[in-house]
Amino acid sequence: MSLGLGRSVLYFSASPSLRLKYWKVNLFSVSLSWARRLVLNALVGWWWADPVAALIMVPIIVKEGWNRRANTLHKIRLIAVGTRKV
Repeated sequence: MSLGLGRSVLYFSASPSLRLKYWKVNLFSVSLSWARRLVLNALVGWWWADPVAALIMVPIIVKEGWNRRANTLHKIRLIAVGTRKV
């Protein structure tokens, strides 16, 4: 039954498990962030360490989002022209 649909069936059936895996990794990183913040604040008094880290991450996050947007638009154009199958 899925032979006629191609790779899209595999992609869409795998996406919920990938989202769950990403969610678990994200939750773990948030937990580590809180632990790091508490340790730095308690031991050294660096209350400003987390805001500085967030400011350092902003350009990286913006660049990654811009690249993903450009990549998605490129794929949409290829599908619209008909050179790539869904």
